[in-house]
Amino acid sequence: MSAVLPRPLPLATIQLSAVRPSPHERKGPSLPDTPPRLRPSRRHTTASASQRVPTSEPGLVDVILAEYSALRNEIELLIKDAEQYQTFALGLVAVLPPAFALLLSTKHAWLAIPAIIIANSAFCLFGYLFFRCHQEVYIVAAYLKKVVRPKIRQLTGSPSVWEWEEYKAKANLEIQHSSRLGLLGSSRFVWLLRLLVFLLPASIGIVAIGIIVFRAELVHEYPLSGLIGISLGALVNIGMVVVLSVWFWSKGNLAKVLEDEA
Repeated sequence: MSAVLPRPLPLATIQLSAVRPSPHERKGPSLPDTPPRLRPSRRHTTASASQRVPTSEPGLVDVILAEYSALRNEIELLIKDAEQYQTFALGLVAVLPPAFALLLSTKHAWLAIPAIIIANSAFCLFGYLFFRCHQEVYIVAAYLKKVVRPKIRQLTGSPSVWEWEEYKAKANLEIQHSSRLGLLGSSRFVWLLRLLVFLLPASIGIVAIGIIVFRAELVHEYPLSGLIGISLGALVNIGMVVVLSVWFWSKGNLAKVLEDEA
């Protein structure tokens, strides 16, 4: 019995099967190529975070704190100098009246008028120096308030740094407006009382010059040149008292004056 041989395939069928891919090699529909996602660089992320969150620089904070400490020490020195001028004026107030009374009872009573003129000039000088120290204190304090404090608050990120100064100013205003007697604690009233330590004795001294010259009959004790000198000295004293009074009163509220000038 003869074996049945398989029928050979045509040549075209063999070529197509060779070109056609196998089921394992077939792929689905082709998708458009998409670019790969780019991950943000670590350097860019770090820079953005540093821009959003302010970081304090310890070195710069130490420098500003050192400046603050130096300026506070300068304020203390200025206050001590002002207190010394005030103490000198109070000492003259305590010593000069009995000294002049004793001098008028001696044969050298004519020396009382030149001494009063010199004392009046000393009161005006101490008042001027006192005001200069007072003004310097306000200038330094204004610098600390407007320049140093905002810097330290910005670097530390805390708006409550040195808040006690603002609280103190607000509390003083509340006390002043709480009653009519609150004006006694106002800065202008206290400033006026301090100025009286210098201006009141000088004003009394000017009046005393005329009283002593005419009441004590000292006119005949002085030559014409002496009377001219006494008159000029008294006029200089009057001018100093008037000028200082106007200047002190116009600059009484130094906090407001510095804000207006700024």
